[in-house]
Amino acid sequence: MGACFVNNECSQQRMFFLRQLKKFNLPQTLMIQFYTAIIESVLTTSITIWFGSSISQERTKLRHIIRTAERIIGCNLPSLQQIYTSRRDYSSAVLLLPPPAPLGRVEEPDGSRDKGSPESVCGAAL
Repeated sequence: MGACFVNNECSQQRMFFLRQLKKFNLPQTLMIQFYTAIIESVLTTSITIWFGSSISQERTKLRHIIRTAERIIGCNLPSLQQIYTSRRDYSSAVLLLPPPAPLGRVEEPDGSRDKGSPESVCGAAL
């Protein structure tokens, strides 16, 4: 699970940088970008895998981290449940996309190949 963030010391290290941004009067939008890139990304690594099996105590710690970031930044941030739902929906949508065409073998709707060289890809023979 967001292993580093359940460890209080690690989460406090990242909050330190967020507090420094606040101290230097950076605009709220930049602090939100920092939160999203540095804190939320680590917090939600593989969230679609571990969220369902996480225990209440772990989720409470993670919610506390999000609330602390909200107080520092001064605005509402997405909840852990909202982040999980959006990442799950995105992952599901990606899985439902058709696979991309292999390099060098673009098929036309009528089933024929394009007029390029279908026998080689990047100069290598197939």
